[in-house]
Amino acid sequence: MPFENVQLQLVDMPPISHEYMEPWMSQITRNADAMLLVVDLGDPAVLDAVELISDVLQEWKFYLLLAADTRGSRDARRWRGAAACIAAGQQVGYAASKDNWDIIQEFYGTRWPTLAVSAMQGHHLEALHRELYALLDIVRVYTKAPGKKAGLTAPFAMPR
Repeated sequence: MPFENVQLQLVDMPPISHEYMEPWMSQITRNADAMLLVVDLGDPAVLDAVELISDVLQEWKFYLLLAADTRGSRDARRWRGAAACIAAGQQVGYAASKDNWDIIQEFYGTRWPTLAVSAMQGHHLEALHRELYALLDIVRVYTKAPGKKAGLTAPFAMPR
């Protein structure tokens, strides 16, 4: 995902469920710098879905850090088995989505940053990019060869 002049790698994983999960999913999760928890706002059981994801992550001994633990503190993320999280609601066009979004914000809005998005309508996508970048707590490092101008087009992204 391009954000300004930095490339962020997103890994689209299969849904987490108790019925079947790919065996490699827990390891991919452990290596993540941040999590984007995507919930379907058109699903009447949206709270159950979030709880299921939380339960499965705990079974994997992986924890989603609270918002207060993530901003400006890489120490909390250095511990393997934890990552910062954003809860993103999708399918904002459905009739039930407004009520479900209100429920998600009520139950999880103080726990993690939340954002309702729609790829089809382009709703809050730029805000999502900014939130993900901020959540990663990275800085851009521009390189410069001796005697030459600094290359300001392709920086390295590094932990703060």
